[in-house]
Amino acid sequence: MSVIKVNIAEAKARLSTYLDSVEQGETVVLCRRNVPIAEIRALPKPPPRERPVGIDRGMKVPDSFFDPLPDEIGSRLQGCSTVRRQSSVLCVSRSAVQINRALSRHPIAS
Repeated sequence: MSVIKVNIAEAKARLSTYLDSVEQGETVVLCRRNVPIAEIRALPKPPPRERPVGIDRGMKVPDSFFDPLPDEIGSRLQGCSTVRRQSSVLCVSRSAVQINRALSRHPIAS
């Protein structure tokens, strides 16, 4: 970080140039007759807004979501005969397209 000392007349003439320097982290000191009177520096950036965790307030998950998947769909997931949607890990051996097709034929998907 560096400091740039500038007289007011020069600052007026090249303000956008000095503001670019401020955005790069430099500090501009405004002087009147070579006596510092003000300082221009960048404002701190606001912290990024955290994304809320959890389900959208208006979203409802039906109870049937936690029912076991039919064997037809479970067999497409690495040959497992009993796969639950509530399990934290699903081993998927087929492409997502094939799984989506199988799920779209399931009664709760419609």
